[in-house]
Amino acid sequence: MAYKIFTTFHIARICGVSPSTVIHWINRGKLPAFRTPGGHRRVPASDLLNFLKRYGMPIPESLVGEEEKKRVLIVDDEPQIAGMLRRAFAKASPRFEPRAVTDGVEALVLVGTWRPDLVVLDAVMPVVDGMRVCASLKADPQTRRIRIIAITGKKLSDSQRRFLQANTDAYFTKPFDLLELVRTAAGLLAVPEAIRPGKSA
Repeated sequence: MAYKIFTTFHIARICGVSPSTVIHWINRGKLPAFRTPGGHRRVPASDLLNFLKRYGMPIPESLVGEEEKKRVLIVDDEPQIAGMLRRAFAKASPRFEPRAVTDGVEALVLVGTWRPDLVVLDAVMPVVDGMRVCASLKADPQTRRIRIIAITGKKLSDSQRRFLQANTDAYFTKPFDLLELVRTAAGLLAVPEAIRPGKSA
């Protein structure tokens, strides 16, 4: 499709209304949106599609099929693990759209612009670790509904384990079974399974 993120101007043109009307929809909570660092409103394509369906508005061709894709952001400071997970999701189902990054700062930036449906998150990383990324996502009303699967190869304290149990949808310890992790993700995102057997990571 042409756009993954829509501006209020794009949405106004699609719906045949003024940009101020679109802003009114956003302010009233009818149309989910997030703000860029510059304060501009942006709407992910999946949220726009749901809005158009909910209110019986015509769906442009550029949005047809968007509901089939589920965005998966993989965050792991080991590039080999991040790449292996990205490939596993890409091979598992055409409905997964995976991307991988290797640090928490890049992950938070990408969440703001790309808005994943699920984050596979290394709990312990240098600088900004997965715990802080998870806490940031859960503290923001715009991102708290993003599904999170935590992974780690490090020994965790009791408080860290309690935090992950309370704030993530699933938790895997390395080495873990790739097939089991991807199946868990498919269940969380309601993606019909088309999964090839994997190996442990």
